[in-house]
Amino acid sequence: MMRCAKRLSLIALFMSAIAMGAQEPVAPLPEDAGFRVERVSVVLRDEVYYLNAGIRLVPSAPVIEALQRGVPMPVIMEVEILRERSYLWDETITTLEQRYEVDHHELTRQYTVRNLNIDTQSAFPTREGALDALGRIVDLPLIDANLLDPAESYIGRLRVSIDTDALPVPLRLLALVSSEWRLSSDWHEWRF
Repeated sequence: MMRCAKRLSLIALFMSAIAMGAQEPVAPLPEDAGFRVERVSVVLRDEVYYLNAGIRLVPSAPVIEALQRGVPMPVIMEVEILRERSYLWDETITTLEQRYEVDHHELTRQYTVRNLNIDTQSAFPTREGALDALGRIVDLPLIDANLLDPAESYIGRLRVSIDTDALPVPLRLLALVSSEWRLSSDWHEWRF
């Protein structure tokens, strides 16, 4: 009986999230809202490939509103290294996920950017400053050069998005029905 009550409450919560989304007029994303990988470079130093990238992060109005109200914005950066093959699908050599969280602290009126992989954080006086800092990837170790065959050709891919799975449950449900929460860049590819 208790299991049934839990299921019913989850269904009610999901339906209310859908109803909230349906009651609000569907506004198009602002023209400048979205995530975009603008530049990528890979350098080989001390037998390790390092990634440098410039990413433009412009959240939509509902994401900004939630951030202002204290809901952290989880961001995930995904990197894939693939070996090109002529007659088969490209082989995945390695994948890397960097997880970040942008947060607003009303008491200090500051924004913080936390790197959840290595548990470091930086503070910024403005949201734009925090997003600019998050969008500058400098010397991120990708892969040891000894793991790659110099005779082969490789493709690197980078994508940045809001990690909707890390949102609080009510917002996660809203992200299912609202495109304003599913911000993601296209895959940006390069060869090396």
